[in-house]
Amino acid sequence: MSISMEQAGAAPFAAGDEAADWSEYRPVSAMFVDLVGSAELIGTLGPERYNAALRAFHNLVTAHVRLFGGEVVQYLGDGVMCLFHRGHEEMARAAAAIAAGLRIAGAIQRPGSAFPANVRIGIASGLALFSDGASAAGVRAVGNCINLAARLQAVAPPGSVLVCAESRRGAQGLFAFRALPDQPLKGFAEAVSCWEAGELRGERAANPARPGLVGRVAESAALESALAEAMAGRGQTVAVMGEAGFGKTRLLEEFAHSPLAQACQRLVLNGRRDERGGDFHPIKAHLLWVAGVVLDDDEHRREAKLRQMFSAVWGLQGTAIDDLLVLLDAHSDADRQLSADPVLLRRWLCDQLTSRILDLQGVSPALIVVVEDAHWLDPSSVEFLAGFQAVLRDRPVLMLFSQRTAGPEDQPVLAADLALRLQPLSRAQSQDLIRNLLSARADDLDMVRWVQDKARGVPLYLTAFADYALRKEKADFGAPDLPLDLLDVIEESLGRLPERTRRFAQAAAVMGPHFEPTIIAALLGESGDGIRRHVDRLVAEKLAAERAGILGMAFAHDLVREAIYGNLGTDLRRRLHADLAAVIETRWPEVPAHFLALHFENGGQPARALRYLVNATLASVRVGALQEARDHLGRAFALLPHLTDNHERRQQELALYSLEGPLQMILGGPGNAAFGDAQRRSMDLMRELGLNQDRAHLYYNSGLHDWACCRLDAAQTTARTVLALPNEGEGAQLAGHTLAGLVAWHKGDLGRAGHHLARTIALYRPERHAPLFSKYLKDFGVFSLFYSGLTASVAAEFEAAEDFASRALELGRALGIAHARGFSLLAMFLTEMFRGDPETTIAHAKQAEALARTHHFPEFLAMSGFAQGWALTRQPATRTEGIAAMIDGLEGWRRTNFIAWQSLFEAMVIEELVKAGEPARAQAYLPGLKARLAQTGEAQFLAPALIAEAQLLAAQGQPQAARAGLAQAWGQARAMRAHLWLAHAERAGERIGWMPE
Repeated sequence: MSISMEQAGAAPFAAGDEAADWSEYRPVSAMFVDLVGSAELIGTLGPERYNAALRAFHNLVTAHVRLFGGEVVQYLGDGVMCLFHRGHEEMARAAAAIAAGLRIAGAIQRPGSAFPANVRIGIASGLALFSDGASAAGVRAVGNCINLAARLQAVAPPGSVLVCAESRRGAQGLFAFRALPDQPLKGFAEAVSCWEAGELRGERAANPARPGLVGRVAESAALESALAEAMAGRGQTVAVMGEAGFGKTRLLEEFAHSPLAQACQRLVLNGRRDERGGDFHPIKAHLLWVAGVVLDDDEHRREAKLRQMFSAVWGLQGTAIDDLLVLLDAHSDADRQLSADPVLLRRWLCDQLTSRILDLQGVSPALIVVVEDAHWLDPSSVEFLAGFQAVLRDRPVLMLFSQRTAGPEDQPVLAADLALRLQPLSRAQSQDLIRNLLSARADDLDMVRWVQDKARGVPLYLTAFADYALRKEKADFGAPDLPLDLLDVIEESLGRLPERTRRFAQAAAVMGPHFEPTIIAALLGESGDGIRRHVDRLVAEKLAAERAGILGMAFAHDLVREAIYGNLGTDLRRRLHADLAAVIETRWPEVPAHFLALHFENGGQPARALRYLVNATLASVRVGALQEARDHLGRAFALLPHLTDNHERRQQELALYSLEGPLQMILGGPGNAAFGDAQRRSMDLMRELGLNQDRAHLYYNSGLHDWACCRLDAAQTTARTVLALPNEGEGAQLAGHTLAGLVAWHKGDLGRAGHHLARTIALYRPERHAPLFSKYLKDFGVFSLFYSGLTASVAAEFEAAEDFASRALELGRALGIAHARGFSLLAMFLTEMFRGDPETTIAHAKQAEALARTHHFPEFLAMSGFAQGWALTRQPATRTEGIAAMIDGLEGWRRTNFIAWQSLFEAMVIEELVKAGEPARAQAYLPGLKARLAQTGEAQFLAPALIAEAQLLAAQGQPQAARAGLAQAWGQARAMRAHLWLAHAERAGERIGWMPE
């Protein structure tokens, strides 16, 4: 299919368009890529396979265009429109476009290619008029060169790259060109000269300032060997570790240019110190770069570019794209909610990312994934990459990651098949590198010795000191005024800069290892021309270099940035951080909240930093990034002492604990000591502040912790308080009745439990009350049905219990809240266990286990494991395995500090050990069980505990004491009207010769 100008979105310039006031001409190289014979392909492949092939084609084009610094402007069915605004590395703009086009054509035609078709590619260079906001992705460009590129693509022979005269001139000497007859093209009065581009005329010239790699022979060989293994389908992971300046990045770059690696596709992800607070930050940065997002894009333009990529390249639609944008913090609607549980959607995101990364291999022999500076990875990225490692095992994938270490005891942040620990270069290797660096002055032995002594074999130091030495025309290398270390060398470079450029570099160091020149210019009040001058001088002094990504510059090395930043005065540094944060707030509103918090914190404005950390915490919780949320809260709490001790500070503190408590409850369960500490402090602050409204959730969560710790009287008092709170609405009534109901159940008062739980069920309406979950961390509908099922079970009303549990399961599914879904599964398998149905118990317990592992719910995991163990003990062949699982579940429950329910679990373990003929092991559990029941008053489990003790006494040859214990258990169960325990006592009595009177 040929791409027309109308399809390319290049409409005539509209004089009345307001955007015309902001239009400008820019030099550009335009490239149009078209898949040949698409109509025939649909017939050959069928719609579904064709659609998959088309997405793979879009993915291939996008990857190669971005690799050479271009931008995909539009996906046009089976065609793609791309623009190259600037050169790439040492290539000019047109040469970069041609190189990308040849790579695309070569990949399509390579033997084994998944594409049963060919491509036509047209490239033209010149001026185009750019306007803002005119298309879905916010780009409109019109110009003769764009029209010409589209027409050249239409007449290009299949498999070829056709270029205009201007593009050929821009790439002269780099490629072989074959002249074609002048072509008559639609829209052009005269025939147009054109050339077919061929392969590179040899490799691009190496940068003369960059010497070849010296030393590292063994390490390079190890990387080559690992790649060979990966090419054979045995995926590998290699860690490249060493102290700062040891040449980790340089080794990986040199390996990437080896012939074997050059044949492979490569993906580079960068861990960044200033971004480590955000989840998946290297992935997000890469996706923004691939989509062509730039700093000036507002939230709508950024979203549009990502939507275009996710639709055309990933093949996603509708809600899936919305969820992906929310997870990536890129949705223009800040209040947009995920369509399902955040943790499940994060798993889906990881699956999507894994699939897209593997797709990058295309038809190349292997894929190389490089993770730079893995020591700055955030927890979510570490978890994702660990999962990716499991997938690459049987695939042609080599994952490499660099990691800065402080010493030999440091371990890789990710599992690695091989860890290459770099050491300083030997004396001979250092001399070789110095001579390469000194070039014409390599015979100056004093200079060589001086550099060698100063650098101590560290490659970065060798390069820096050699560069310094070359600048000293007549230096006496024994003189005392020569620099003593790298900091002095960097200071020398700074000293050669004009004052304003020096200040520019210092302000950039405040922003971080990566910085955006336009932001720094805005901070310093610089003009556009000034920016270019500063950037050119920093590059010339080898202090910084341009980099791909939203932040367009990076310091040459972390040590360079650290040296510049470290030399700033404390007051100046603080003022620059604060001013920079204010500029970013205005110029870059889409910046992650944790990034702004960092600069306000370093700028001596803790109150503003704390506000952004709260926002960062909420944003992390919103997408299920709980570890990052906990880290943000930790930073926020650390800032509290820096605030003035007044009413406002205590309000801030209460806001933090209102987040901390629920977060700790999710991560560790309601018995978690950290949850309890947070709730106690919340209650203290509530009283100090004299709050008289919006208190119910604070009381409730405090009571919930007391219940979990089996302080049942305190929890009961709290429930009454909640029910008596004025003007707290239906949420307080639901919370109070639910808490009162579960406390009454554990106290053994089934009538009162049923009364309160029935009140909750009658009041609860999911459309009104499901949103209360974010405040109370309970869905009262599911939880009240859960405990109503338990109440009916103990009363031996099993049909009613099954009905309550089934309703809880249905509601849990409908709500889409993982925590509520977990409780609904507990309702199912606990009522089934009480009913004595091992098959359904184990089925629902396994579902609960899977959910608990996915969401890291420790108490659900422990209880589901215990229930599965119980089900296994119903068969003699699996009794031993079942007892072990029950004990594991009990120990897991204990680790959560959850005291409630422990007595029942221990009683059941004692019974099973007695049945297995192990009374000595059973005896070990009895003292703790009896002491706990005496201390907690958890009367619900007194009868089963007495029954278990009676069976143990019988096994120990004490029948009279056993019968007395059963009689006591019978009386307790009868007083509670607990027919479940009555029946249990009768069955035990049959085995030891006791019958109720």
